Amino acid sequence: FILQELKALNLSSIYYWAREAPAKAELDFLIELDQGGIIPVEVKSSHNTKARSLKIYLDKYHPQFAVRTSLNQWQVNDQRYDIPLYLFYQITKILAQENT
Repeated sequence: FILQELKALNLSSIYYWAREAPAKAELDFLIELDQGGIIPVEVKSSHNTKARSLKIYLDKYHPQFAVRTSLNQWQVNDQRYDIPLYLFYQITKILAQENT
C-alpha cells in the first residue's frame, strides 16, 4: 500500500535500507524529496510501533525528518512524524510545510 502511495507521488527516488552488523536493521523505504534530503520511512501495519531499525538509522545518519506510518493517530516527536496510513498520501505536503 505505502509503495503504491509513494509511486503515485512521482518521487524521483525510492530505496530500501538494510544493515547486517553489528545489529541487523532494515527500513522499508528511503525517499528523496524535491526539497532535498533523504527521509527514512518505517511502515507498521498495526498499532504496535516499536521501530528499532528506525532508531538505529536515526542514530547513525541524523536525517532532518523521519516518518513512521501505522494505524496510530497523527503525532510529531521532534523531527519524527507518526502519520496514520490513511493520511500517508499527504507526506510530501506535510514535510514541505515543515521545511519552510
